[in-house]
Amino acid sequence: MKTLIWIVKLLLFFVALTFAVKNTDSVTVRYYLGAEWQAPLIFVILVVFCLGAAAGAIVSLGPA
Repeated sequence: MKTLIWIVKLLLFFVALTFAVKNTDSVTVRYYLGAEWQAPLIFVILVVFCLGAAAGAIVSLGPA
């Protein structure tokens, strides 16, 4: 069973890696008042994912 779990983890890692390699184009994220930020697409996706996970974790810690 441990071997199957490691195979699934490796498969997910390679899927994420190929997604990251294919999405290296630079994108511009525009803010209010004309501020903007340029970064690779995969980095922007990773930042948004991490912020969402952190927000979900914080909300789940609230009162029941």
